[in-house]
Amino acid sequence: MKWRKYDSRIDTEIDSWGDPTYSQHASYMNRIKRHNEHMQFQSDWYQRHPDEVSLVGNYTMVACVGQKTTAIMVLDYFKDKEGRFLCGINPFIVDPRQSHQGYGTMILHDFLIHAESIIGLNIDAFYAGIDQDNAISIKLFEKFGFIKIGENMTHRFTYFERKNQHR
Repeated sequence: MKWRKYDSRIDTEIDSWGDPTYSQHASYMNRIKRHNEHMQFQSDWYQRHPDEVSLVGNYTMVACVGQKTTAIMVLDYFKDKEGRFLCGINPFIVDPRQSHQGYGTMILHDFLIHAESIIGLNIDAFYAGIDQDNAISIKLFEKFGFIKIGENMTHRFTYFERKNQHR
């Protein structure tokens, strides 16, 4: 598996993942993407506003299995009130044409093991905000030891955390 930063010049296919003609799973993906915006728009916004969402940095990373772009993760890196460095994962999207084939499990597992080298920073814990209707993602993150730490009923999000076990 290879990881690299999202590049709007070469990752144009990612924006087509939300097109209903792309895959039978595209409509579900559109429900969990942030504001149904194209990934290029989101990535560009994070680059122009690095302090809006995070105290340290934001990263949009692409996971490739073989030569195929398979998933994208938006990561927020920040220091919490206790002084811990957290890596927030939201969203984590697998190519809808490749969904339900075990790639989400494989990619999240690889990321959790190699996250510090992927983004080049120390991580004390991982954090994920998941839409409460996204049972597949909740089950995936719980499988990797993420525990529920809170909810936002207004936005229907559940928040999960997991200590970095690979330090």
